This record gives sequence, C-alpha cells and structure tokens, in this order.
Amino acid sequence: MKNFIWFVVVVLAFSTYSCQEEEEKVEQNTADSFTKSNAIASLIMRVSQNETSADNVLDNTSLFSVKLPVGITVDGHDEYVTSTIDFLEIQGIKDEHSYDDDVVTFTNWPITVSFPDYQTTTVENLAQLNAIKSQMGSDDSYHEISCIDFVFPFNINKYNTNNQVANTKVVHNDTELYNFINDLQSDEIVGIVYPLTLKKQNDGTTFIINSNTELEAKIIETVNTCSTNTGTLELANVLTNNGPWRISYCYYDNQVTTDYYNGYVFVFTGDGGSNSPLSAVKGVNYITGTWHLHDPNTADEKLDLGFEGDVLQDLESGWNIYHLESTYVELIREGSDNEHYFLTFTKN
Repeated sequence: MKNFIWFVVVVLAFSTYSCQEEEEKVEQNTADSFTKSNAIASLIMRVSQNETSADNVLDNTSLFSVKLPVGITVDGHDEYVTSTIDFLEIQGIKDEHSYDDDVVTFTNWPITVSFPDYQTTTVENLAQLNAIKSQMGSDDSYHEISCIDFVFPFNINKYNTNNQVANTKVVHNDTELYNFINDLQSDEIVGIVYPLTLKKQNDGTTFIINSNTELEAKIIETVNTCSTNTGTLELANVLTNNGPWRISYCYYDNQVTTDYYNGYVFVFTGDGGSNSPLSAVKGVNYITGTWHLHDPNTADEKLDLGFEGDVLQDLESGWNIYHLESTYVELIREGSDNEHYFLTFTKN
C-alpha cells in the first residue's frame, strides 16, 4: 500500500528510513495540519454532525434529537409535534407563565432518538431515555452549526505518529466527515486537501476555502448570522436567571485550557451594566469580579469580564456571543495573533 506523507515533520522523520520501499509523498503545509484536540476539529464536527440542538425545547439536551412526529404534554397542554415549525409554539407555551415547571413529557412511547454521529435507537420509556443521558454525560460538545455546509467530496490525509502509517480518506457526506474526525486517536495527525467548498444554507452562496485559517474564519463569520435557538434569548437574562455556571470548554492561546477552570462556579448578578457583580468560587477560594455588556441585544454585543488578581485573567476582555441557549453560553474573541479563542459557560 502506498504511504502518503504530507506533514513536513513526517517527511523529515521518514528520511531516516532509506531502506524502506519507495513512497509517494504528498506534502502539506504544517499550518494546515491538526489533531482532534484543535479548535478547528471541533468546528468541523459541529458543522457536519447530525442536528441535535434544534429540538432542545422538547428534550432539553443536545446529546440527541427526537424523531418527529411525537406526542407531548407541557404545562397542561397536550400537543402533537409534527415539524420543527411547532417548536416555536412549544416555546411560547413555556414562556406563557413564570410559575410552572415547563417540563416536556413524551406521551407516545416508544420514541426514536438520533445521535450526533447519525446513529439512531428506539427508546421504550422515560427511564431508558434518562439512562442514555446519564451514560453520555455532558452535551457541551454537541451544539451543531447548521447554517453552513461542506460541499462533498474532498480528501483528508491522515498520519499515525505511532505506527507511521499514512493514508488518504475521501469523504462523501456529513456522516463520514463527522465520524472520521470523531474517531481520531491522540497519535493521529490530519490535514484537509485544499481547496474545498462551503455553502450557506439560507441562500446557497458558496465559498472556496484554501487553508485551515480560511475555513475557521468562514465558519465563525457565518455562524454569527445564524442561530439554532428557538425563541428570543437575551444574554443578560440568561446569565443572571439560569446560573450558577461552570466553564465547560476553554480554548486559549492555541491550546485547550478547560481543566484549569475545573471546580470553579460562576454567579452573575445585576443587569449587565457597568460593574455588575460577578463571583467565582472554588472550594474555599472566593474571587470577586464584575461583568459588563456592550451594545446589548445587537449584532455587536460584547461581554467584558473582570476579576480580582491574575488567577482568572485569561477570561477577561471583550467576548462576542457565538451560540446562546438557556443553559449554554458560547463566547468567542480574536486574539492579537489572529487566533480565535473560545469560552463556554454551561449551567452548573
């Protein structure tokens, strides 16, 4: 089998093995190589995954979506949901009163659920559904980006640094792309063979992409114009009414730093004006701070965070809203090196 060597470091490493069979070399810029832990891998997976967030008004999770039609009850109303258009009506029922529990109960078991990797399963009852949620854990990684698509097919090179096996994968659809990235191991490096094409869902506009930098920038640029939310959410209300919060994902200075914030609980109070109170608590450590919204409820809305001391200094400065749900707030900002930093708060 021919080995495809596309990563420059890999090419240098292989030069020491002169006695090996002659290999076909496909060289690729190191800037366009990445692993599963890089932010771009998460973006690719969220664009290509099965949509699981759009129906959160029903199942309150992005771990899976529920196949329609389905019967439910919510706040004393019996409803038969046949299409995504009905989600707005369900959200309206939930928003009608502040004193009810807004719990959706499925009434026509069994139901079918679809996972981010496009697998489906039949669920016989609520106990089984709750067991699936418990087994899968947090849904932080499963919030899809549904307003832009990849145009297939295209090629991805993969190299395993452990066994020095290299090959090229032709991806033909979202299912193959999602599972290819999702199944990557820690010792595998991949690189997209550019150019590739992206297409906006709303108007069919296409974009030719020639690098990882362009791909990441176009996904981020496009997602700012779309949303998977049902109903209208305001960041100030979400932060103050749905906490406390924990940091479920942080990508900063070209590395995932989520573990650094494990154990911290964040509480937002006030209205988002200047010096609104903010606290971060971890065990006996209590850090005070402030938060402030600039241009609230507009396309230019930014969130500033400030903390005493320098323990949480990387969280400060202007964050843009990237994705907003009642229990999930994803923020993004551009660093001085043109890299994008990500910060996600999830209801604790």
